[in-house]
Amino acid sequence: STPDQIVNIPDLKEVFYIGASGKIGKAVVHLLAERGIKVRIYSRYHATVHPNVSYTTDLHDMAHYKHVVIGKLLNPKVYAKAVRAIKENQTESKTRFLLDYTVPFIPLDLGKNISHI
Repeated sequence: STPDQIVNIPDLKEVFYIGASGKIGKAVVHLLAERGIKVRIYSRYHATVHPNVSYTTDLHDMAHYKHVVIGKLLNPKVYAKAVRAIKENQTESKTRFLLDYTVPFIPLDLGKNISHI
């Protein structure tokens, strides 16, 4: 299941989460937060209140996280804009894995060092 796949990532301490306000997203965030994992959520709506949960409206903040969970479909142009902002700001991107459970799956090309799973 999605929560098990995320929780079982070795040495997971923090994650950036896109779209965590739906039924599945809230459940996954709650499970992660209760296990001591810090979750930064890209959303205007604050669905979960927990000491390990914080929010942002800047998608390019994902560059600061090795693991990014995608639980909401966004236009691929939104991701491309965020990647451009990361490059323009000369921010070092720590992102290596995009864990995507959206339906339908839309491939994203965000760089050669990022695995879109």
